[in-house]
Amino acid sequence: MMDELCPRGWRAQITLLRASRDSSGETTGPQRDWVVLDWTAFEAEPSREAVVRRVWAPTITAALELMVAGRCTDEALQHVEQDALADGASWPDP
Repeated sequence: MMDELCPRGWRAQITLLRASRDSSGETTGPQRDWVVLDWTAFEAEPSREAVVRRVWAPTITAALELMVAGRCTDEALQHVEQDALADGASWPDP
């Protein structure tokens, strides 16, 4: 799916953050485990910066789903911007 949404390439890094526990097994830091997913979508035009995002989720699956949803949102917003420019709008409004 991401290959279709990011035709110029993409990269992701998954980091697992475990809840801190002391020697007795009691939680001392974050109250739950977290998955941090940093991802980058590369752009073809050198003048445009790569899209860089971070999502936090309770599971790897949830993090990957959030990544895809975020990229779909980016795509939808790009189409809105292109349509507005085609209709003569100055984008973004000053």
